[in-house]
Amino acid sequence: MIDILGKSVFAIGTGRSGTKFIHVLMDKEPGVASYHERHNMSDAFQRYVKHNNLPVDNSGFIETKRNGILSDLKSHQFSFEASAYLSLSVTEVYEHFKSKFILLVRRPDEVVNSYITKRWYEHELVRQNDHLAPHFQPGLLLPHHSFSRIVPVGDEAKPWNEYTRIGKLSWFWTYLNRSVITQLQFIPKDDYRIVKLEDLDYQSYRDICAFIGFESVVPEAQFHEIAQAKPNFKPRKKELSEWTDREKMEFENEVKDLAIELAYEWKVDSLLTA
Repeated sequence: MIDILGKSVFAIGTGRSGTKFIHVLMDKEPGVASYHERHNMSDAFQRYVKHNNLPVDNSGFIETKRNGILSDLKSHQFSFEASAYLSLSVTEVYEHFKSKFILLVRRPDEVVNSYITKRWYEHELVRQNDHLAPHFQPGLLLPHHSFSRIVPVGDEAKPWNEYTRIGKLSWFWTYLNRSVITQLQFIPKDDYRIVKLEDLDYQSYRDICAFIGFESVVPEAQFHEIAQAKPNFKPRKKELSEWTDREKMEFENEVKDLAIELAYEWKVDSLLTA
């Protein structure tokens, strides 16, 4: 019987924050079975359920994770998965598997602009009752895209509906990161790390490996080669200088408090001159 407790690690966050990068690195470690968004449909649906507080039994979600971890541990020392879809599921995953978590955060303007290139919130939300979770949305080709593009429900919905895409994505950056940080407060401090992508150099990567429980075999030259390759790179993003005054205002209003907490600049004019 394989003991799975404490043998799994999940890198989470908003997405566009280094999850694919750290997965590629971990995939080079011989003792680690590494995946990126391994169960994207199941996990995106679970995030949708959690965000909307829907009365859904999550046993299928947990068993899917259990089967994946068990399969990994038959041939590897650790099971590693990087997936932003799991960012609202820290509590139940920890309860069942005593997993370790790495919250990867990235400066908010970079995340927002990166998601613009991925066409997030490009389609107008179709919903008549702002107090109900929205149905599967037209215009989104894949089911996990509809489930993963979460939106506010209730009194917060109306102002969000009137936001530009920059404003909506700024809300998303704050909401996801804040939700993870809140959940992490309820697990032991030794079982999680908050890592800023801007600080993720070779030594900090080795520190992450030590946190998981092994010594990295990835040489520094290979680390930098992978970093420069920029996994999931999108060639064209909307630059800060292209933002309208309204977009700047929405961004600053949404990210200010958490950006200050995480020691990120939140004033667009300061970012432009940095």
